[in-house]
Amino acid sequence: MTENRTISRGRGSLEETKYHLLLARDLHYLSEADYNKLLDGYNAAGKMLNGLINKVRKEVQGSS
Repeated sequence: MTENRTISRGRGSLEETKYHLLLARDLHYLSEADYNKLLDGYNAAGKMLNGLINKVRKEVQGSS
């Protein structure tokens, strides 16, 4: 269960990062081009995190 909480925190941190990216863009701290590059990284990290979540869920279900 500790893994699930840790992963959930990771997902929350990732969402918080997306908010900060949007805010930085809206306040003109980031150009649109820089925002899009960073958003691509955000999306890649999200896919990796979702893959990890799915793997952990399958392992937990398999051990029950």
